Amino acid sequence: MRRRTTGGREIMKLGHDVRLIPPIYVKPFVKRQKNDANDAEAIAEAAVRPTMRFVPVKSAEQQSRLTFLAEFAGETVEGIPVPG
Repeated sequence: MRRRTTGGREIMKLGHDVRLIPPIYVKPFVKRQKNDANDAEAIAEAAVRPTMRFVPVKSAEQQSRLTFLAEFAGETVEGIPVPG
């Protein structure tokens, strides 16, 4: 499944610092059942770790290329199967 980063680009336009954390790096910090509150707590815990690696926000051109390549390969885009 592809992640959408248009929100990150919009927030950057407002002058904020955007740092994306891959879900695989947050998962070890989830302590209990999966729900929004526990996910938020895990993200907050992971974000303050000094060794946390963040993912840069993709440009619109990069996102467009990745979407095209995924469609060409017949993969799902944004969780929606691509007809082919």
